[in-house]
Amino acid sequence: MSIALKHPLDLSLLASSILSFWHFYAFTENDFGLVEASRDGGNSWRHISEQFLGVEGSYREELVSLADFAGPGNENVLIRFRMVSDSSGAGPGWFIDDIRIYETPTAVASALSSGIPADFELYNNYPNPFNQSTRIEYDLPGNARVELSIYNLLGQKLVTPFSGSRDAGRYAVTWDGRDGFGHPVPSGLYFYRLETGEFSGVKKMAIVR
Repeated sequence: MSIALKHPLDLSLLASSILSFWHFYAFTENDFGLVEASRDGGNSWRHISEQFLGVEGSYREELVSLADFAGPGNENVLIRFRMVSDSSGAGPGWFIDDIRIYETPTAVASALSSGIPADFELYNNYPNPFNQSTRIEYDLPGNARVELSIYNLLGQKLVTPFSGSRDAGRYAVTWDGRDGFGHPVPSGLYFYRLETGEFSGVKKMAIVR
């Protein structure tokens, strides 16, 4: 089973490019998903991503290099998402959203060719200020034990939206503006902190009720 982009991409004028998409999946044994590209109208396809196996329950961004499909001769590039399955079992499958193509310098494309961030990074939340909920993204260059926590201005920990182990990649956590008891926190300034064994980052955000 596969799903292809409806229209081919003209990447002939780009020095390099990155495919970005958000996904989560739950595959049974022997099933997997992967991304493929073609420059000859779909007659032949080439794997451009790793195989996505098992279960990834959190919605996360995947970055795939299109460096080999950019430049002259790449006027009609097709991209498809292919799921390989057998009859041994049934599972929820693969959920994909927010597909984008970015132009990027060749050096950056090389660093992201496997979809693995080059370094730890904690991003600004969005929206900020917010009323109901906000999204916090972070990058991991390798496997790590992660804790993302919310603090008030007194340095008191209010809630830990995520704590657990993660593989390398970019992740997103949504905070609903509630403390650990499920109570909405009042308007004001708050801090969110990402901690791993090798990295610690803090950023500020505001709630407006």
